[in-house]
Amino acid sequence: MQFAFTEDQLAISQAAREMLVDTCTPVDLRKLLERGDPRDDARWRTVQEMGLVGMLAPEDKGGLGMNETDFVGIAEAAGYVALPEPLVELAGVAVPLLAGLEDDRGWLERVLNDGATVAVAAPGAPFVADADTAGALLLADGDNIHLITSNGFALERQQSADPFRRLFAVDWSPSADTKIGSGWSRSADRGALFAAAELVGLGQRCIDMAVAYAKDRNQFGKPIGSYQAVKHLLATAQVKIEFARPVVHAAAAEATLRSQRPKRRTSRRVPRSRSTARWGLLGKWICIFSSSACSRFATPGVRPLDIARASSNAFRCYQQVRI
Repeated sequence: MQFAFTEDQLAISQAAREMLVDTCTPVDLRKLLERGDPRDDARWRTVQEMGLVGMLAPEDKGGLGMNETDFVGIAEAAGYVALPEPLVELAGVAVPLLAGLEDDRGWLERVLNDGATVAVAAPGAPFVADADTAGALLLADGDNIHLITSNGFALERQQSADPFRRLFAVDWSPSADTKIGSGWSRSADRGALFAAAELVGLGQRCIDMAVAYAKDRNQFGKPIGSYQAVKHLLATAQVKIEFARPVVHAAAAEATLRSQRPKRRTSRRVPRSRSTARWGLLGKWICIFSSSACSRFATPGVRPLDIARASSNAFRCYQQVRI
């Protein structure tokens, strides 16, 4: 048995990564921050034209019929560039959740064909990301799934460490009319999985930036990267990322296997409380990494070595969590 990505999987991830690296540079992020826009329309249009949004939707419903193993590299690439658009939340969580419902009230088709977005908040999540630009929200009431549209809720903007992560408290009331299904376990697991993949990508970007800085910055007549203390710090952080990456890839493979098993064999479910805890914990790490990366992008003078140190500490915690 070969435990490796296929050539097609690597090609898709590489194409997405190259596109995101070219279109989501630190300069682009600073301009977006200055304008105060929630997303870059041209970049988001390119994401949709590449079919990334529909990767986890079945082919008979207009998607590409791919799985978590195919998408994990896309999530890692999104983290690598600190992508402000909701690609991972929409394509990795909302789309497969809508595709698994008996009646999605036409929202999967709107997402895949009309460019609509749907924001998600799993059980226990206090806020919803990008709710102001979403056409509908998927919210939890216990284990029940509710879909509400723009006339069924009120939003209140919340403080976020990451200026690109637009968080909102939602004032809404669940009802029989808004309920469209039940069972959040698998969606929460996908959220935890792809959040971890984003962290790996963002952590790798931190290291790459720190290495580049250590090569350019001179002290006492030579690059600071030539000093053993700096090299060891960078190497330690990189080792932690290299340990975390295969764990995330293995989790994606396990998620794919679970989704392919017959329903009669999927009685072993992750308790909702455990899934929710992992979702919240990984969400906090996303904020830590995103704020560090965006601070480096937006504020000249912040030392990348500080980001490397933060990534090292965060991944020390991450290694203790089993997806």
